[in-house]
Amino acid sequence: MEKQDILNLLNDLIPQLNKITIQYMTQSGVKGSTNLTKSVGFEVTNTGIALMANSYWYYVSEGRRPATRKVPITALIDYIKRYGLTPRNGQTINQLAFAIQTAIYKQGINPKNYADKVIDATGEFTQELLADEIAEDIANEVVQVMTATPYATEI
Repeated sequence: MEKQDILNLLNDLIPQLNKITIQYMTQSGVKGSTNLTKSVGFEVTNTGIALMANSYWYYVSEGRRPATRKVPITALIDYIKRYGLTPRNGQTINQLAFAIQTAIYKQGINPKNYADKVIDATGEFTQELLADEIAEDIANEVVQVMTATPYATEI
């Protein structure tokens, strides 16, 4: 199997890897229509395949412990606007974002626990597919070499 064949095979894997990743994320409680799930993608690199997603992909999976770094206000304002959250009477969007930031700082965020599942499932799927393709290639080459020799007989 030549390098270009392997690259083509890896590129063909990407839609299935995306599907597996989003499936595990939604099973863990991440909504399918969020920017996080929309950001998920895989990219073929010089060393293999890399998962590309928003920078907070890992944090949603692992959660956030109380009393750690505060979530940036700008990210919370974006979240409030995107999901159409409305502040209470007399409260501004900035105040609502600050209240959410304080609540997260005090209580933390429960983990979704999908990262390890995604890594295991996509790795296993990739290994199986590549093993099958390589085994088929080797079998074809062995048959070709065996039938090309002058001592080969028809099967």
